[in-house]
Amino acid sequence: MALAICSFAWAAQAAPLNDNLSSWEELPPSGPATPGNNVGATLETSEPLPPGFTAQSYAATSWWGLELAAADQVWYEIETVGSSFDTVLSVWTGDDYTSPPLTLVHVNDEAAEGGASRIRFLANPFTVYKVAVAGRGADQQGNIAVRASVAATPFARLTGATFSPAPVDVSQAAATLTATVTVDASQEIGSGQMVLYNPTGVPVATAPFRGETHRISGNIASGTYRISLTVPQGALPGTYRWNLQMNGSGNFPGDSSYGWEALSPLPAGATQTIQVINTTPVNTYALWTEANHLTGPDADPEQDFDGDGLTNLTEFALGMNPRLNSRAKLATSAGSITQFGLPNITVVGAGQQKKLRVEHARRAGDTTLSYTVQFSSDLINWTNATQAATSLATNGTYEVVAVEDVPFNPAKSRRFARVRLVR
Repeated sequence: MALAICSFAWAAQAAPLNDNLSSWEELPPSGPATPGNNVGATLETSEPLPPGFTAQSYAATSWWGLELAAADQVWYEIETVGSSFDTVLSVWTGDDYTSPPLTLVHVNDEAAEGGASRIRFLANPFTVYKVAVAGRGADQQGNIAVRASVAATPFARLTGATFSPAPVDVSQAAATLTATVTVDASQEIGSGQMVLYNPTGVPVATAPFRGETHRISGNIASGTYRISLTVPQGALPGTYRWNLQMNGSGNFPGDSSYGWEALSPLPAGATQTIQVINTTPVNTYALWTEANHLTGPDADPEQDFDGDGLTNLTEFALGMNPRLNSRAKLATSAGSITQFGLPNITVVGAGQQKKLRVEHARRAGDTTLSYTVQFSSDLINWTNATQAATSLATNGTYEVVAVEDVPFNPAKSRRFARVRLVR
């Protein structure tokens, strides 16, 4: 399967004023949602990643500060319902990334409707909590709505969690992961679920949870529960995170404790992440379609799900969003990828040294794809670039490279460039 892509130049949008922790904006402790955005935002040097997240699933952060002056501990809720993209919400204490480092209070991805996030935490008086709203991937940028409010005390609190086996090996077959959790509750757990997320944030295993069914010892007030999840063969290797949602008896979906990922304080000593091993080749395109919620015919490489004239395979190869109708151009800044998009083709040099320069994204280390920059003077006869690619930026999954043509010598009235993809 081969594709050719041509493009023109584009300029990136400036980062928001609260892109950096030191420039956080005030988040009122009550009232309507505070507007903002993370368009053009970045991860700063030394900016911490929450457990179970990578630079591919947590990017483009904007920062707020929630200052509480109450004399007593109070349960608070922060949520991003109304934001225009898939958010990841995290709450921290501290003033700097390194001296001393920030301390994570909680992190949540998709506890609320529509890809929004919600965290409930037990807030201490006279504390300024730093609130980061990130995109679940570098392409998840847009308008933010973030709101804080006093919350009800949850009916159930997770007090401990262990998992077996550790690590989980799915190289040759699916594996059963057994979770043993302890919960203190004021009423029976009527329903809920445990979810396991792979390193890109995609849920790969889900199991129902009900107090009477899964309790192996203790009682409602303080019980021990056992839940089994099936991790599929060939699953993406790396660090997985989990979420346990609990709903009160006869009150679904109202009185909910959400889960450790949305509810704090974190259980002392609880396992926060799980390591999965897979030594067999991974179908990176299939994982990408899962992460972007493309199924059935919509996941076909030749489909154009968002109708922007770019096939799914093209958007996969270039790091673009297959659910966003956009023909934006690629942009980088100071070694970082600030916008995924179509390749940039520009003229560089002067006089007899003028030549075309192509900048494009490619999947780092992905042997299932090949990228070849080609040049032509007539759009009929194409030749492969002879100059080696120069690396400009990377985020771990994608790398942006630049490839230059030979000088226009003798001078040419026209010259064309394209990137040829083969899978």
